[in-house]
Amino acid sequence: MDFIISVIINIINIIVGYYFFTLQQYIIHRIQHSKYFKTHRLKHHKTYDRNNITSQINTNSLYENLDFYFYRNILIFPFNYLLFDTYVLCIQLFIAYLSYYFHNEYHNPNSYWKEYQFYKYLKQKHQIHHEYPTKNHFLLDPTFDIIFGTYK
Repeated sequence: MDFIISVIINIINIIVGYYFFTLQQYIIHRIQHSKYFKTHRLKHHKTYDRNNITSQINTNSLYENLDFYFYRNILIFPFNYLLFDTYVLCIQLFIAYLSYYFHNEYHNPNSYWKEYQFYKYLKQKHQIHHEYPTKNHFLLDPTFDIIFGTYK
């Protein structure tokens, strides 16, 4: 019986950790579109054609993208370390990696994933985000865009 309870608690921890991290990603991405974070709005969103996110129209250095991928994680993971077990943090790191990976793939015209339905959906929603920067802040899961009314 203790084993079953332990498994249930671990599953609940994983689900809570997943959605907590997804909420953090959503909030930080929204903040990056505020007047306080110019780098993301003025660099990343100006790197790709607004109507075709696989068409690069400007160059962008790694440093200019750090605000999204690096600073977010500096803020989030030490805080999450205080809240979650190590295995949940590992799952959050994996989600962070998938977010980074697929975000890059959305901008890749020759993506390995381009024929997969889930990828077509995610890429289309990211395309809409580039057209309407106040919409679709998610990279993998639209839950919080739906909850907060920013899903399009």
